[in-house]
Amino acid sequence: MPRKLTIVGLGEALLMERPDGAQPAGLGASVAMRAVGLGHVGVVISRTGQDDAGTELTNLLDAAGVNTSHLQSDPDLPTGRVIVRATGEMIARHLDTRAAYDNLQWDFDLEDVAQQADGVVFSMLTRRSGQTRSEENRFLAACHGAIKVLDMTALDGAPDRRQALAALELADGAVVHAAAVAAVLPGSDGQSLAECVAALRRQSDLSLVVTVEDDAAGSRVTLHRDDGAWPATIPAGRAAVTAAEVAVLDGLLRGRPPNAMLDLATRYAGHATTKPDEPAPPEWLDT
Repeated sequence: MPRKLTIVGLGEALLMERPDGAQPAGLGASVAMRAVGLGHVGVVISRTGQDDAGTELTNLLDAAGVNTSHLQSDPDLPTGRVIVRATGEMIARHLDTRAAYDNLQWDFDLEDVAQQADGVVFSMLTRRSGQTRSEENRFLAACHGAIKVLDMTALDGAPDRRQALAALELADGAVVHAAAVAAVLPGSDGQSLAECVAALRRQSDLSLVVTVEDDAAGSRVTLHRDDGAWPATIPAGRAAVTAAEVAVLDGLLRGRPPNAMLDLATRYAGHATTKPDEPAPPEWLDT
């Protein structure tokens, strides 16, 4: 079996409260869980409150095999929550406007994690806070041997252009909704998606960009590199996108060709949608 990689989810860790129960959510928590599901060491770096929601979230992540030793505890701010309520056919989602993950603090143990990390996926959502953004920048600067991927898919609406471009400067690759690519590029009106991606890669010196386009059949993901573009279709939804990006990161770290990366990404995205609490089949990890 290949060596276990250390993959860090750097970003929001949330407790999603649904009518049928609670589950971990947020990019930091979800990336770490999907890394564990692929047989790796999944580390979450975020901050929760000293409240019942924080205790429940930590317990759920521990049960999933995630390394929570760097999940900080805030004495003042509450744990971030996503509250999902269904009324008939209507589904309402509410995300707290300010939470503990907005107050990440530097801990010198984080430097050790940064030096051990093989891959990091980080979030645009937590970068809304100057405090957390500053500490995330410090952590990413210490990740000398890691591949760093910026996730820009969890935003509601277009990203802040200035913040997005600054975050992209810290990344080796990005996963982004197709509509957001043009939104961060001045003067890109009328250009095709391929032209926008090429410009974004040149501007931010990215080795690859994965675009996500939602449609009735699911989500179309396309891997863009210097040597071409490779499309695939995965199920719609956050779980599938997160699973796919962790599988692509796995492929990058193992030096797999693009078609092999997307094959695993497609299979793992489907698995995460239909069997979210189960790890990937062991035979997938040997290829």
